[in-house]
Amino acid sequence: ASQEQSEMERQLAELLKQQGDALNQAPSTVVLQHLPTPMAKTVFNKEVHLLLRHGKLSVIPWDRLVESLKQQVQLAVRRNTRKELIDDRLGPIGGFVMEYRLVAKRGVVTNGSSTGMGQMITLDRFELEPTGEVVAESIEETLADGGRLSMELAGRNPKETVTTVWVYPDSFAQFRLLKDQLFTRGFLTAARPLPEGIRVGAAPSGSHSTAQ
Repeated sequence: ASQEQSEMERQLAELLKQQGDALNQAPSTVVLQHLPTPMAKTVFNKEVHLLLRHGKLSVIPWDRLVESLKQQVQLAVRRNTRKELIDDRLGPIGGFVMEYRLVAKRGVVTNGSSTGMGQMITLDRFELEPTGEVVAESIEETLADGGRLSMELAGRNPKETVTTVWVYPDSFAQFRLLKDQLFTRGFLTAARPLPEGIRVGAAPSGSHSTAQ
């Protein structure tokens, strides 16, 4: 019994010594990099749309394209008065061509003062195709003084503007860098991942961007 107790005391002393050595060692440091945005926010305010592909970024003239679409709808309808589906295109604008589809239906329409049968035109969807005129820059180039994105964001209020990035799988690494850089400037970023072969586009039934 005496020998067993001595052996247990020796083992306990050894364990205490090992524990002390471990406490005296400097703990390894693990750095966790994160952006302090605890909740995602659905985008309802101003947006700047960007295309990130092949590691290069292009600014999409989204508002100009949509405004041109509004102006061209009536002309497209007059050229296709007997069609229920109207496929047309406009541009290029800022290096992008818009291909869109309109749906024409007969039904009851009102102009506020009278009601009657008429033709209703709704947008089904549109897609954007970049041309060879599109300016594509690296993240460093586009955020430098004189870069396209830097100029696009100049004068914009970060509290009212969200950058929506349409990004392809070959540029996910560049997207993380872009998101970090934009966050330092006060801008939130919404990601719109696209499979290869799928074009940038939108539809009235689509979802809003979610910014972080």
